[in-house]
Amino acid sequence: MRILGTFTQPNCRASGPTDEEKHRINKAAQVIRWASLLPHNTFEKAAFAKATGMALAAAPSYSRLPAAKSLNPLRLLMAKIYGNTTINSGALFRLLVGHTADPYYRIGHIVTKHTIMAASRDSHLRAMWPTKQTQGPIIVTKHWLRRQGWTNAGPWRWRHDHAHIIINLNAAEPRNQEFTIIDINNFNAQLLGHHLRDAWRAQQWQCFLKSANKAATALANWQLDLA
Repeated sequence: MRILGTFTQPNCRASGPTDEEKHRINKAAQVIRWASLLPHNTFEKAAFAKATGMALAAAPSYSRLPAAKSLNPLRLLMAKIYGNTTINSGALFRLLVGHTADPYYRIGHIVTKHTIMAASRDSHLRAMWPTKQTQGPIIVTKHWLRRQGWTNAGPWRWRHDHAHIIINLNAAEPRNQEFTIIDINNFNAQLLGHHLRDAWRAQQWQCFLKSANKAATALANWQLDLA
């Protein structure tokens, strides 16, 4: 069901993609294909595709997060706009073109950010953490953060070891020289968005280093600066 442009689902369904999900992703793919045919340069076509097709795919769904494999066609189409014709275009390519071109980041990001922001203000929402539900905004948030390389370290607490960031909405996090801290005492929505993007960049960099190709080997000792 759609309410004010946001997709919701009142009851639990099978784990496969819903008709609404398939329709939205297929429509987004068609729009990106159209963008690739525009008589403009690569960066203008990519900007249009991200603002239209990718935005359509990323319309918030507070019920569930689409399976990663269902997003691969969108990744491939965006790569093709930049002249890269394989789904295995690589993490370095994704890092260079940015998070706005990656459906793995775009789809679920808005729900995750809104849920974390709401939980930072609402103790009743935080008390719902041990929910047995299989769908809903808390579940979307857990799954999306895991997809970006975050480790759940307790109720409303996550750690990203590659980006050196900790989010803790339950208590004041002890200060740590190695980690940037976002906790209940210094929560800032703008900084949250910045750190979610940094975590995505750090994850892409680590995926690139693990690829063991010549470029990754040459840059193995180089540190990604997220400052």
